[in-house]
Amino acid sequence: MGQEQLDDTTDSHLELHESYYLKCMKTGTFPDEEVPELRSHMTTLYDSCLQLVPRLLTAIALALDQERDFFTLNHQKLQTMSACNTSTMRLNFYPPVPPNTPEKSVRCGTHTDYGTITLLFQDSMGGLQVQDVSGSWVEG
Repeated sequence: MGQEQLDDTTDSHLELHESYYLKCMKTGTFPDEEVPELRSHMTTLYDSCLQLVPRLLTAIALALDQERDFFTLNHQKLQTMSACNTSTMRLNFYPPVPPNTPEKSVRCGTHTDYGTITLLFQDSMGGLQVQDVSGSWVEG
């Protein structure tokens, strides 16, 4: 299993974001007292992603001239939310940047994601950039 790879060649001081990682939706720890609706909303989103991912994996397999189940056969644990599979849902929050923020601070440093596929959802504020195969950064 891979892991997120951070770019340690940059000279940034501080990442300015907060993250909450969700791995086991049924048995995981949620801040139910502080945010009572988080569990139900994240379970709904996670379930929607569980339905979408096999369709995307099939489409990718077909686009690569592979058998339609080329990827889905290796991701069967994704089909059940009760299993604590290797999927991770990460919620990121980017608070306003205070005026006294050190130079070279970043919102989220350059990194590569782990796993087969990453689904990214962002609000209308934007800001996500993705590096294409030529090395150019494009808006996500």
